[in-house]
Amino acid sequence: MQPHELISEYGNCREVDVGVMYPNGEDTKGIALAKMVCADCVVKEICLQQAMFSNETIGVWGGMTPKERDNYKRKLQRNGKSKRTRTL
Repeated sequence: MQPHELISEYGNCREVDVGVMYPNGEDTKGIALAKMVCADCVVKEICLQQAMFSNETIGVWGGMTPKERDNYKRKLQRNGKSKRTRTL
């Protein structure tokens, strides 16, 4: 199965209105609700990877907002660079 098929088949978000997963960026209650949907999801990691791979710019994916995903991606890039530097 492809990542998007796994998410569609097994993701907790399949049980809620799609709008729940796309809260307004200023809606802290809406963001918290979307993150609760993701909290114990069995495909949370796959979902996050899919969002990062496809550069999703809206919505909560894998329990992270777009800003959180951007920060996480930068952190991974920094860690990857520092690991390469240490091995040289």
